[in-house]
Amino acid sequence: MAVVVEQPLEVVAADGYRLSARLFGPEDLQVARALLVVGPATGAPQRYYGRFARWCAEQGMAVLTFDYRGIAASRPAVLRGFPASFTAWAELDLAAVLELALALHPRVVMIGHSFGGQAWGMVPQVHRTAGLVAFGTGAGWMGYALVRASSPASVVDRARATAGSPAGLSPVPLAGHGGAASGRRLPGLATLVRFAPLLLR
Repeated sequence: MAVVVEQPLEVVAADGYRLSARLFGPEDLQVARALLVVGPATGAPQRYYGRFARWCAEQGMAVLTFDYRGIAASRPAVLRGFPASFTAWAELDLAAVLELALALHPRVVMIGHSFGGQAWGMVPQVHRTAGLVAFGTGAGWMGYALVRASSPASVVDRARATAGSPAGLSPVPLAGHGGAASGRRLPGLATLVRFAPLLLR
């Protein structure tokens, strides 16, 4: 098991806003097999992903977590009138974090939870990352929600739609029908722990 170093960071977005981030991994990042950037769900603080980040770091990867502007440690003293938006979270916050990650390690993989998976498609660095593993992320088109989830054909259709992403994403069925990824409580994020080896292929 690798020795994990946790380091608090501050990331400055293109508009000057300062974001709280945390880096998990070996002291020498270049020996890490990949650097995983965790794109949080809407309103989810980075501490929610802490155990998962530490577990991945123990397996030889580096992990970068962060809080979007207005959330947790990236929250201003007064929220009333604060101009945060989904667009800003993606095009300013996630973009700044990915830019830092790409400067730190040659192989960056995005882990997208809910909105974090959708935000990956909104950043200019999308083609410079090694790929995306998304869980709890909608396809982004309301039409897919109208197809019966119990239909095997609908699952295949949704997977094919996801696979059409610019970076050639290979969809991973993390929302299971009673399988290993259906929400059993494991250390960190249950839906990802058993699929982490897929990140390293």
